[in-house]
This record gives sequence, structure tokens and C-alpha cells, in this order.
Amino acid sequence: MYMRLLKALMLPLIACTVISGTSSTDARSSGKIGFVAITYVSLINALGSVVGVILCVIIQPGAVSGQVNDNSDKYNNGLKTSDIIADFFR
Repeated sequence: MYMRLLKALMLPLIACTVISGTSSTDARSSGKIGFVAITYVSLINALGSVVGVILCVIIQPGAVSGQVNDNSDKYNNGLKTSDIIADFFR
């Protein structure tokens, strides 16, 4: 019960700390910190994507027997790229 109470109090405490810390800095400092944070997150995401693609090319998941089967013609049901993109907006 006590641990649940501590877990429930953790998020509001962190949110209040972040809000009070952000409000106490000037706009120029906040802008620099925000730029650094966005740049850091973008670079880490790009690095993770590159590592994931490289590992997929090296490991080739799904190729259990050592042979890569290309049965894409078997599953082609006449969809075009424009159909797939249009489905995002429907």
C-alpha cells in the first residue's frame, strides 16, 4: 500500500519540478535547452534506426533455412502505392 502511494505521488512531483524549473529560466536559456533536447532526441532516433536497419540486413530475420524466399508475387493483390497512401487519410 505504501509503495502504491509513493508511485502515485511520483508523477505529480516530477511534473511540478519540471514546470517550476522551466518557468524559472529565461526565454533564451529555455530555447537553447529545447534545441539541444530536440537535437539529442532526433540524433538518438536516427542512430537507432540506422542500427536497426543494419542489423536487419546482417541477420535477415525470417530467413530460417538460410535462403531468402521472395514470394512477393504470390501475395500481390493489385494494391498500388497511391492506394496505400490514400488509406492514411481515410
